[in-house]
Amino acid sequence: MQYGGYLIYTSPGRSASGVCPGQIFAFVLPLRCPPNFGAGAARTRFTSLDRHDTNSGFGPSLTDQLTPHWSWRAEFLHHHLSSTQADRGYTDNIAFFALAYKR
Repeated sequence: MQYGGYLIYTSPGRSASGVCPGQIFAFVLPLRCPPNFGAGAARTRFTSLDRHDTNSGFGPSLTDQLTPHWSWRAEFLHHHLSSTQADRGYTDNIAFFALAYKR
């Protein structure tokens, strides 16, 4: 497990920092498609707007290599943004499935 703060972006009117622990845990079991879980958070300060935004998200995922060329991934993400500016905050729930071919 690795945790670390980092500087995301800076500009004259905006700065951001956050933490991205990445893969918080992965089951190291002989499963066909082991489950994973990821999470992250960031805080952005807009100096010219006198506004702060806080982003956070987490979600589980499953990945499997079907053949040497084909793989798939299913993931669910929960994302939340809160802001000191009115009507800027929201919550998203996203589910997606990807099928990939690698030559």
